[in-house]
Amino acid sequence: MVSDVTEAKPLDLEGIKEKIIEDCRKENFTTESYPAIHFIIDTTIKEIEQRIRSASEFYLLYCDKPNFLVKDYPKLKAKVKKVTKESDLFGLLAIPEYNEWLFKLAFGLREDEDENNQD
Repeated sequence: MVSDVTEAKPLDLEGIKEKIIEDCRKENFTTESYPAIHFIIDTTIKEIEQRIRSASEFYLLYCDKPNFLVKDYPKLKAKVKKVTKESDLFGLLAIPEYNEWLFKLAFGLREDEDENNQD
């Protein structure tokens, strides 16, 4: 079950791992399957860690730097111009909006999620 928690807090991958194990136990998996479950969970957590690390590096590399993003990813130029409202070709006035959009891009969040969560 996906949590709707919006509280700001650090990522807790170990807590996620324990939650998955707890859910598996509730589903009455056999004791023999526990090693396989633990292996799959550990492998998945490592993959998640790597992807978060990669997304964080992407965000930090291009945060406050729309010109560099467009230089490295020319296909994103139209999106960046839309987000920055074309203010003097990625001017400083639009940096907060750009950084918010970049965060969503980096971490694979849908642009419409914010609109749905503001009710």
